[in-house]
Formats: sequence, structure tokens, C-alpha cells
Amino acid sequence: MPKNNIPFEKGLPLLGNLIPYSKDRLSWLSKLSDKHGEVFKVKVGPKEIHVAVGKDYVRHIMVKNSQNYIKKTNFEMIFGKSLFITNGAEWKRQRQLLTPLMNLRYLESCLPMMDEIITKNLHQFEDSLDNGKNLRNLFSKITFDIIMSCVIGLDYEDDYEHIDKGLAVLTSFVTREKYAVFNLPGKLDKEKKDFDFYMQKLDDVIYNSIKKTNKDKLSFSFMNQLLEFRDKNPEEKISDTFIRDNIVTVMFAGYETSALSLSFMMDLLLENPHWLNRCTEEMRAFNLEINFESLQQLPITEACLFEAMRLYPAGWGFTREAENDDEMHGISVKQGDIFLVSPFLTQRSSLYWDNPETFDPNRFLGKKITEELRQIYFPFGLGPRMCSGMNFALMEMKLILLRLLKNYQILRTGDRPLVDARATLMSKNGFQMMMAKNQN
Repeated sequence: MPKNNIPFEKGLPLLGNLIPYSKDRLSWLSKLSDKHGEVFKVKVGPKEIHVAVGKDYVRHIMVKNSQNYIKKTNFEMIFGKSLFITNGAEWKRQRQLLTPLMNLRYLESCLPMMDEIITKNLHQFEDSLDNGKNLRNLFSKITFDIIMSCVIGLDYEDDYEHIDKGLAVLTSFVTREKYAVFNLPGKLDKEKKDFDFYMQKLDDVIYNSIKKTNKDKLSFSFMNQLLEFRDKNPEEKISDTFIRDNIVTVMFAGYETSALSLSFMMDLLLENPHWLNRCTEEMRAFNLEINFESLQQLPITEACLFEAMRLYPAGWGFTREAENDDEMHGISVKQGDIFLVSPFLTQRSSLYWDNPETFDPNRFLGKKITEELRQIYFPFGLGPRMCSGMNFALMEMKLILLRLLKNYQILRTGDRPLVDARATLMSKNGFQMMMAKNQN
């Protein structure tokens, strides 16, 4: 397909399609995906974006020629020069440094602390005023405590609310800035003021923790690994800023995405009581010692979780920019062309899925995630930049579900969530559900 034959939605002069994109980008993109198929182009504000839905295009960008399709994002405003942002040799260096953190021995060592954190938070949330308002707050607090205690080792104490609200403010502002046609003066821009305030709060927590970190405590924590690496390798010139950037990345990727996946899963289970009952029965029958291997023996719950992540992938889209000219399945790619790869679109495409909008865990029940399936199902990303914390996240989510469904029932207290695609897949009206202790 020659480049000039790609379907192109130009929209309005100057604004392009900024209005429908800002109002409900996933609904708008989904309609265009149904209309145009595997690949199309849109103009949003001043930018032209190629949207790759077809698996061959996705694989070319994310796997086959991934070195040519680099990350260029204004999220550097939050994450700095971290693993999430960098490319090339610097990305490889950081990946090699961080990957050992997620080995099986480390994952197993985290389980007792995870279990303690989960049980404590379930008890606290049961009697809290938040119970019934937004179930996402329960999952966010659990996953936040886990990532801080088990992985990062930060001394955050009472900073959860500031950090949780702050990350939402920061990502919302950066998403807005990405397609802005013009900017308000700083003194008149309330969102920019909020961004600066919460960025300073986040930096204060992290830099203070770097100074106070006890290297004898949680010796496998991300914080300690970076500090020890710096001590042993002064030639690498690991600065406090480098540590700060990667801690913010792990913090963001390590708790918000898992919390949202669990929240959407609970909503789907309440809409499909047959599957909720099957998950609950499986959890109540579970009596094995908790370890990495035993948590793999929950096929029904795992299938429901995978199906929830198919319909509502927390990381709904990835942008890449062509570093050099390229040929991609008949498309002439020019240097600087921007591509959007969206798990949300591909995982709901009728090109690959029967009844794609239907919640059907049978798609995954008793099946392995093969390389073939991974081409159309990639909630943790695809290719070299696939999430290195996937096994940690899956283990964490299964343990949370085990403790929750084994001891509590979930009830709906209001409307279903209204999907809101920001940096991650959020809900405009929260997740209006509550947990109640089982009576038997």
C-alpha cells in the first residue's frame, strides 16, 4: 500500500481531530479501526499519526524492526532519562541493570511481605469510608505498598495520597501537552501549576529516601541495587537523578497498571456472575502453600484476568517514531513518521477475535500464550521493550485475587466505569463497587 493510499482522517484545519480525540479517543479510534482496518492515519492537533492495528504492522514496529521505531515522548517531563524513555545503547544498559531484579528467587522472596500487605489493606478498607465509592482505591493502595516495600524500598510513610493524586495530575497534564495547539502563560495555567507542585512533592519524597536508605534493609530492593551498583561502578556515573528517574518509572508502571487491571476485572466479573462464581469457587478450594508455582494453578482466575486485560489493557497505546526511512508491508515509511500501536484496538479487532466486545475467558482457559497469540494479545507490550515486571505483576494480582475472593464478596454500588484513556486506561467515574466479608 503506497503511503499516499493510507486512509487519512484529516479533520479540521489547524485542530485536525483534536476535539473527538480529546473527548473520547478510544471510541473514536475504534470506529476508525472498524472503518479502515489494519492501518490508517489521523491528524491530531499539529501531529499526523499512523495507527497500526494489523498484527503484521504491529510486529514490524515492535519486534522485527524495533530498533528503527524509537520512543519519543513528552513523558520525559515525568520520567526523565529512565528505562521507559531512553533508546539504543542507553536503553540496553539500563535494561541489563534492572532485569535481574525480577528473577524467580526474588519474586518468591517477596511473597510473605506481599501477603501481609494484602491482608492488612483488606481489613482496613473493609471498614473505611472509601468502601463502596471506588474499589480502585483498595487495589491502588495494595499495589502501591507492595511496590514501595518489596521493589523500591522507599521510606514513604504518609506520602501515598500525595503520590497517588500527584501521578494522576502529572500524567493528565503531559497527555494534554502532547497535542496542544497553543499554551497558556504559566501564571494563568492552573494545570501547569498543579503539575509543578506535585512534581516537587514526588521529587522530595524520592530524593529524601535516597539519602536515608539503609543498605542493610531490603537488600534486593531496586533502590539498594542502584545504590550498590553506583558504589561498585563509579565509572558509570550513576547520579541521584538517574536513580530518581528510574524509581518514578517503576513506581508508575508497578502499581497503577496492576490496580486498574484488577478494577476492570471486578467490573467484568460482576457483569458475568457465572465467571465470578467460578473464580470464587476456585479460590475457596485453593489450599496449597503459596509460592510462585502454586499461583500458576488457578486456571479459571487466570483466564478471567487475561480476558479482562484483553478488553481493558492498562497500557492502552504505545507511540513510536521512525528513526530512518523504511518499507513496511507496502507502506513507505519516512524518517520522523509517528506510529500508534494500541493493544486496546488490536485486542478488540474483529480481524482476529470472534465477538471481540464480549467477555469470554474461554479464549484463554487451559491455553498457553503462544508466540502466535502474542501477535494479537500484548497487554504487557511486545518485543524487546516488553514489560520486564510481567511475572511480578501477574503473581501479585493473583495473590490479591486469592485473598479477596476467598474471604469477601464484591457488590456493585453505582454505575459501571466510563473508560478514560490517559497515560493509562482509567475510569472517569471510578469503580463503584464494595467488598463485604463472607458470612460463611
